[in-house]
Amino acid sequence: MFTIAHLSDLHLGYSSGRKKTDENGYNVRENDGYLAYNEVVDQVIKEKVDAVLVAGDFFHSPRPKNHTILVAQEGLRRLAKENIKVYILAGNHDATDIRAEVPSSRLLHEPGSGIYSYSDPYVVKEVHPGIFIHFVSHHAFVDQKETMDTIKLIDGAVNILASHGSCYDTNIGEILRTPNEPREVIIPEAIMNLPWDYTWLGHIHERNWIGSEDGKTDTSGRKQFYNGSLLRRGFADKACKNGRGWTKWTINDDNTIEHKLFRIHEREQLDLEPIKVKGKKTKEVEEEIIKQLRGIDSYMENKYGEITLENAPIVRQTIVGVSAVTRLSLNLQRFNQFTYKYLTHNFKIVPNDEEVNLSEVVSVDSLNNSDIVVVFKEWNKSNDDLFNLEEEMKEKVVKHAKEKLEFSRDELLSND
Repeated sequence: MFTIAHLSDLHLGYSSGRKKTDENGYNVRENDGYLAYNEVVDQVIKEKVDAVLVAGDFFHSPRPKNHTILVAQEGLRRLAKENIKVYILAGNHDATDIRAEVPSSRLLHEPGSGIYSYSDPYVVKEVHPGIFIHFVSHHAFVDQKETMDTIKLIDGAVNILASHGSCYDTNIGEILRTPNEPREVIIPEAIMNLPWDYTWLGHIHERNWIGSEDGKTDTSGRKQFYNGSLLRRGFADKACKNGRGWTKWTINDDNTIEHKLFRIHEREQLDLEPIKVKGKKTKEVEEEIIKQLRGIDSYMENKYGEITLENAPIVRQTIVGVSAVTRLSLNLQRFNQFTYKYLTHNFKIVPNDEEVNLSEVVSVDSLNNSDIVVVFKEWNKSNDDLFNLEEEMKEKVVKHAKEKLEFSRDELLSND
């Protein structure tokens, strides 16, 4: 029997918002990632697994901070001290597009301690007699068609594919993707469809099997599993039925494979029911917003006793049917007595009942000054005939302008 802990998408070093653990401390969301990582290390040691697989995106950046690297190393060395071997492959956040650059995850390579971090496009490792893991890393993945052609299963052995990337889901008939991801690549179907005993993946942030119809189990029998991310990076990362954490795989002596899901603590992310404002006065809308915020306070106090920095929720309220002009009449100061206690509080502005892109979520501060991208889209609708341009050229101009505005807005917000 051989046991292995499957992790992925740790994104150590990810940060968001302005709040810190204390006056001279770390960003709270960054610290959330460190706490989650160490919680997993504690659980893995307690379970006494034989090995750990990290299927990409150990770091959030190809150039992590020194402190982030130190946290990663300390956790891995705790595992090594317990004689638990660790295997890491590079993900798209660990690497750049430059082949000559070393992925940040490679900095963790300490073979003398049983910590192996692979950045070569394809590595085969016998992790236990008769059990081979085929590591297909993200680094230089796009240029490795010839390497893909060399991937072969070992006869008479257990063959596990470990990789990081998107793939095709036959159940929904489309490619699985993660929002706002750099250098996202697709694992070729020819590789995915080889007769692997199991496929353990990273990149998609919801923990689940490919082709699952119930969102919880391998209903399709494909034996292809994403462990998901340790941390939800805001509402772009969906909640998932299997929670977040790590997965323990047991390969029995008869080569059957079993799993057990382990969960970790998650900070509350509360996406509230949309408020429809059509036909309502400004004061009525404000009262509905406050009613929801009071509900959050009651929920948090009943569950935690009080709202503290350690449990402060991430909150989003959606307002439907308000224009970029009329929403400026909302008295946002009325909400401060509630929202100052939250880690973050955002408004998602939806001009009508149709879905709107997640990038149009705006913070209270930016809402007060109006979100430039939403204003541009509404202005463009109202001035469609202002410029005498051919339709194809007009679409290109509008698309280019929107992209530039989005980039400028997001750059400003990230620098706050």
